[in-house]
Amino acid sequence: MKRKNIKLSKIIRRSLSLILGLNMIMLLLPLAAAPAEALEDDDEDPDTFLIDVSPGNIADLKTTYYNGEALDLTGLVVIGTYSDFSERELSDYTTEPAHGTILHYPEGEEGEVIQRVHITYMQDVTEYGFYIQISIYPAPDTPEPLLIAIGPDYPNGFRFEYTDGEALDLTGLRLFGTYSDFSERELFGFTTDPVHGTILHCPADETDGVIMFVFINYSEAGVDYGFDVQLMIYPQSTTGPDTPYIPVNTTPAADDEDDLTVIIDDPAILGGLWDNPFSDVSIFDWFYADVGFAYEAGLMIGTDSDDGQALFSPDLLTTRGMVVTVLYRMYNNLIEQGYEPDDQQSDADIGQFADVPEGAYYYDAVLWAAANGIVKGYGNGRFGPDDNVSRQDFAVILMRYAALIKHELPEAREYQVFADNDDIGEYAREAVAALFMAEIINGRDDGSFDAKGQATRAEVAAMLHRFSLTMEEITEQAEGAESVNGVQE
Repeated sequence: MKRKNIKLSKIIRRSLSLILGLNMIMLLLPLAAAPAEALEDDDEDPDTFLIDVSPGNIADLKTTYYNGEALDLTGLVVIGTYSDFSERELSDYTTEPAHGTILHYPEGEEGEVIQRVHITYMQDVTEYGFYIQISIYPAPDTPEPLLIAIGPDYPNGFRFEYTDGEALDLTGLRLFGTYSDFSERELFGFTTDPVHGTILHCPADETDGVIMFVFINYSEAGVDYGFDVQLMIYPQSTTGPDTPYIPVNTTPAADDEDDLTVIIDDPAILGGLWDNPFSDVSIFDWFYADVGFAYEAGLMIGTDSDDGQALFSPDLLTTRGMVVTVLYRMYNNLIEQGYEPDDQQSDADIGQFADVPEGAYYYDAVLWAAANGIVKGYGNGRFGPDDNVSRQDFAVILMRYAALIKHELPEAREYQVFADNDDIGEYAREAVAALFMAEIINGRDDGSFDAKGQATRAEVAAMLHRFSLTMEEITEQAEGAESVNGVQE
């Protein structure tokens, strides 16, 4: 009996071996018969299947929001991991809530509120997904922007010439205000002197006509603003050429003064009085006075154009080479006025960068900036003169320049926490705060600072202009100073 069992077990083992051998042959036959290119098509491999999905770029997504902001999933990348450990980017996924959904901060809460965004991907009947965690805060207390300038617009035409005895016609005059957040609004309720309909006269002995000014006045928050519109009045027997208006901007008076204070020490601010050669800069642009300052001071000049027109290119992004050149010119203006800061290093203390060729317009400026610690290179002999400059980087560079000339910025206002304050790099926060309190930099219309946004030529001109207005004590030290950074007083 035992012997039979042994024989039976041998028979069973041999049968199993035969079956397994036949199966292996059946598995190998299709592979041998398949064309070579079929083996290379991973997408058709039935043995490869999705096992997980995950985000590919959490660090690049916006995860901090304020009440009323829209969910921004721009740039979200969803990665699928397959059974063969390969990874592929997936599309056709859904999110809950969806991109663009307005986020709300719950009433009664305090501090940070956590919300999860569910990302879902379906394949066949299987659902895969993951969560992204976002933080929602109450809307920051943003102070109301202050009116800083007013100016006219004449969309329907305007009369600048009159004959003796005609009535003043202010039809078509519209008034616009520029605010501290760089927004513009149409203003109503302004007054004029003389008023619309006033009979205008030209003295009999003024055979060539006379110039007359109509004063436009507007009050907001207890402060008066105004400018003059220039008209020409001719005797009844003659007419003259059209004379354009020359608006004269004014600023709010000091607290202890009742009258308007007209700025006369900075031609760039006297809208229309600086010689503007740029076809892409008009008196209605928020940066008009700032470009005037930078141009008149010799800090920033125009850019090339194909049609021969002079352009400033206010929206052009600034580079490291441009920034150091502008600051180098500002510094040389101070030196020409007799100012000599302590501890200035020599250009010779720093070697030439491999990517800064001798003869380049920024060559001397780069050596000066590197020697004095304003902008340094990346290492390995590279400076990166054509690399764009972010808003936070420019803030740091400007503060280093202030330190070089030993200029302490004033604290004209309290620091405002920006909506994207967490996005400001640690290395730049002190500089951003100091320049904001000195009223040199401002945030965007949405309450953000946009730290990593690129600084444009218009923004750089504006910050340099405001910086120069804080430098009275510096220019007073210059012996025989006749101008502020090259703008004649």
